[in-house]
Amino acid sequence: MQAMQDYNHQARPKIVDEMMPQERNRITLADEKDQYSLPIARVGYSWCDNDRMSINHSLNYMTTALQAIDAQNTWRQEDDTCDMNGTARMGSDSLNSVVDADLRY
Repeated sequence: MQAMQDYNHQARPKIVDEMMPQERNRITLADEKDQYSLPIARVGYSWCDNDRMSINHSLNYMTTALQAIDAQNTWRQEDDTCDMNGTARMGSDSLNSVVDADLRY
């Protein structure tokens, strides 16, 4: 019950960061099947150095903002950045991309 009462006095700033596109980040189909006998999606995703620097910059800025209002009991959650991940690659070649720059093919 106390945790619910404490929740009324919490703030959780979040970042929505633009991660760099990387060829190694991809979605493939696994050999394993789901309950409908369809292949399970396997997500391969990682951050590059630029992504980590951008996340760190944002977290530093939010920490400074929280300190400016004398926030208590703060912490950094570096692995939860709320990135909007997409899976449709844009490009000019329909063999290597899902849509063109106008989201068409």
